[in-house]
Order: sequence, then C-alpha cells, then structure tokens
Amino acid sequence: MTLIEWLIIAVVVLAIIALVVALVDNELLVELAGELLD
Repeated sequence: MTLIEWLIIAVVVLAIIALVVALVDNELLVELAGELLD
C-alpha cells in the first residue's frame, strides 16, 4: 500500500471515531439535560 492510501484510511478512521464520540457526547448531554429539567 502506498503512503497516500494509508493517509486516506487514517482520515476515514479518524472521521468515524469523531462521529461516534460526537453521538455519544450528544446522548450524554441529553441525559444530563433531562435529569436537570426533572
């Protein structure tokens, strides 16, 4: 595999991780907001 292919894979993996982290953070924030509003 070429260096460019490794870079593309790295970017894709980082993007997926970023999306998962964002989704998890949003769920945690929603739960915290729900507890605060109750």
